[in-house]
Amino acid sequence: MGGFASFIEVFPLASWLYSGVESLNMLSNDVINPKGIIPKGQVACVLTLLITSWAVFFVTVSLPPGMPFVAHELAPLSHGYALALNITLASATVMSIPATFATTQGLMMAFTNVISALATSKLLPPKLGARSATFNTPVHATLLGSTLSLGLCIADNVVGGMDAIMFNVSMLFMFAAYTSQCLGYIFLKLRHNDRPRAFRSPVGIPGAVFAICVWIVSIVSITGFQHDNYISVVIAFGLMAVWSLYYVAYAKHRQAFSDDERSILLFAHVANLDNAKHKRMTHSVAIAPQSGLNIFRGRNILSMPKTWKLTTAASTAHNRVQSSPESVVAPPPRKSPRNDDLMGRLNDPDLYY
Repeated sequence: MGGFASFIEVFPLASWLYSGVESLNMLSNDVINPKGIIPKGQVACVLTLLITSWAVFFVTVSLPPGMPFVAHELAPLSHGYALALNITLASATVMSIPATFATTQGLMMAFTNVISALATSKLLPPKLGARSATFNTPVHATLLGSTLSLGLCIADNVVGGMDAIMFNVSMLFMFAAYTSQCLGYIFLKLRHNDRPRAFRSPVGIPGAVFAICVWIVSIVSITGFQHDNYISVVIAFGLMAVWSLYYVAYAKHRQAFSDDERSILLFAHVANLDNAKHKRMTHSVAIAPQSGLNIFRGRNILSMPKTWKLTTAASTAHNRVQSSPESVVAPPPRKSPRNDDLMGRLNDPDLYY
């Protein structure tokens, strides 16, 4: 009904049923063994949503008034409740409120943890990351997020058509975030696949690529096939510009790694430094300055590594390293950090040369 253009227009609506699953990641500090529990919870959540979404679809299209009328309903199950309980549509809509409250609590916890994490990294004022001495909860982050949410609700009731604009803007940022998460997964899978994992994705990189394709189609739908005179796109890019200026003017000079970021992402930074060091050593050119081969300096020539031999001919303050035709004084031996000492490896000066 409506052809390809209509299909692309309503394509992002299907993702609305699965929005919020990523909020489980925000509970990593509140559960035991998050590396094993959170991924399994996400799989169980997605499977549950698959079953319930298909059930909702078949029930709503099977009951009167059916499609296409029900496609524009805010609460599509209200007609089923009205027929089953012999009540009005207004009364049937009330039965959808409990699910809304449950969703609100989960999203509040998610945005509270996000604001608190940004404040801990000093991307937002650190005061927002302060926790209650009694409940150990980020009260300022909760208050800020709740105030912004309530303000948007009031604006939606005052400005006509704002609900569709907010939906499109939110979904546009959501698809961009999902795409970046999939790209991050592919990067870690290719560059750090040797790291121990408590859970491995059953779909792997092909699943991430498929998801990226879905998100790109959804982004195209919101940017080019919504009948809102591109207001959603303008607002989205305006918000991006404002936050970019905020980052350059304020956050860039104050941001720092939080303890959680350091413990989770430090291995990737150390591994990248190791890889960069290895590449520089492999492609370096070692040519004696007094030789006639100076003309090759600056060219990409792969040379064999020079073999150094320790000598004990003389007793000096430092060990001497002998190589023909001349000897080089080696610096005092320095204790190398262990492989599992991430902070020691990060401070190792060899990683930067």
